[in-house]
Amino acid sequence: MTPIIIQILSLVLALLIIINSILNYRRHNESIIMVLFWSITWLIITLLTFSPDLLFKLKIFPHSLREDSNLGVVLDTVIIFIYFIIYRVYIKAERIERQLRNLQSDYAIKEFKRKYQRTLKRHSPPR
Repeated sequence: MTPIIIQILSLVLALLIIINSILNYRRHNESIIMVLFWSITWLIITLLTFSPDLLFKLKIFPHSLREDSNLGVVLDTVIIFIYFIIYRVYIKAERIERQLRNLQSDYAIKEFKRKYQRTLKRHSPPR
């Protein structure tokens, strides 16, 4: 049986991440596919936290681990922690990618203006 603290932690993190994902989608920072992916992933994690016997019924973990409830708590905590870290890394990578895209776009516009102004100066009639 998973301690109630782990279950509450899982539920709170899942809700925060799903809400954050929806807000990012509304700000056009995330696609609907990623919102669905993170929502489904965290709902599954929360479901597994509230019903850890599913892991054994689905044959994901051997039945010998069922006897050691402390190991189950550790596994639940590790799974929640790893997925939270993966989510944070994904968000940071998306932010950096967006900043690089904007920087590249700004640089390209400046270069175009600089070349265009040089071309205008060469082809403008003398006064």
